[in-house]
Amino acid sequence: MSGLFLCGDGYVKMKLLNKTCMNEPKIYEKLLEHDERLQVVEEKLGHLDGSMRTLQNSADKILHIVERLDQERIVTSHRIDSVEHTVARLEGV
Repeated sequence: MSGLFLCGDGYVKMKLLNKTCMNEPKIYEKLLEHDERLQVVEEKLGHLDGSMRTLQNSADKILHIVERLDQERIVTSHRIDSVEHTVARLEGV
């Protein structure tokens, strides 16, 4: 069954299979419901964005500490090698 149905400002031709055309109040109700749901999603994304920035800042601080410790480890290793060579040389005297 097909026909012309008034929806909004004009006529829309649609094929019906034992269904009725959604009326405008129902469409507006769904539109408002979806708008509210989108606002909730946007709020959650805003909180997530803030959390991600905090996480990124923390990761950057940790990386800085690890890089500094790695540099200290390299310097300490070289210094230990130098001291061991000095000790070996002194023991051989």
